Amino acid sequence: MNSGVSVSAGRETAAEGQELHLAALASLKGDVVELNQRLLQSARERDTLEKRLAEAQLISLESRQERHIWMSLTCLLQRSGLVSSPLGSETGSICPQFIFL
Repeated sequence: MNSGVSVSAGRETAAEGQELHLAALASLKGDVVELNQRLLQSARERDTLEKRLAEAQLISLESRQERHIWMSLTCLLQRSGLVSSPLGSETGSICPQFIFL
C-alpha cells in the first residue's frame, strides 16, 4: 500500500520537474528572441553609422581636393603676376617650390 503512494508521488515530482524544465526553456527562448532582436537593431545602427562615416569621409576628401585645386590655381596666378598675394595677404606666397598638377 505504501508503494502505491510513493509511485504516485514520484510521478507528480517528475511531472512538476518537467513543467519547470519546460518553463525554463520557454524563458530561455524568450531571452534568445530578445537578444536576436537587439542584435538585428545593432546591426542596422552599425550599417547606418558606417554609411554616415563613408559620406563624411567623401565630403572631407572632396574638400581637400577643392582646397588643393584652389591653392594650385592661386599659385599659378601669383607666378603669372596676375595676383600679388593670396587673398590680399601680406605674408607672402603660399606657393611651394614645385607644384604638381
